[in-house]
Amino acid sequence: MKKPRTMPFANRVAGVFGILIGGTAYWMTTSFKQFINVPVGPEVFPQIMSVALILFSAILLVQSFFTKDRRRAPTLSLRDKGMQRMLMVLGIVVLMFLLWDTVGFLILSPLVLFLLMTVSGARNWATMIILSLGITIVVWLLFWKVLVIEIPLGPLNFIY
Repeated sequence: MKKPRTMPFANRVAGVFGILIGGTAYWMTTSFKQFINVPVGPEVFPQIMSVALILFSAILLVQSFFTKDRRRAPTLSLRDKGMQRMLMVLGIVVLMFLLWDTVGFLILSPLVLFLLMTVSGARNWATMIILSLGITIVVWLLFWKVLVIEIPLGPLNFIY
């Protein structure tokens, strides 16, 4: 009979996986286009997030060797509502990635935000619409006017 996995084992796997993902993401940002006279390039935020992922994954990994917790790690099941929501979010993010250049930020982001709020259980449609549009406009203006970074707008590219 197979021995059940414990929480420390699951945390070790998650820690190593997080370090690998963070390292890969950081490495990928080194190939981002550099802009002249732009103090904060497009690589800065992903690099900060990558370093944070590496740091917290390393903490989780180290902590897993010092814990006395021997509870059984939860098993992953597609019947679990949380797992279903996580897979839906992953699908939405992959779809956003695939449509990013074609559809553009100003059209795609409100739809994605609305879908993510729906998946997370929000049901007040008016609030969801206002938040989706408001967050999209604020983020776009922040990138365009403050950071001077043009985000792909797809068919709305004429705005630049």
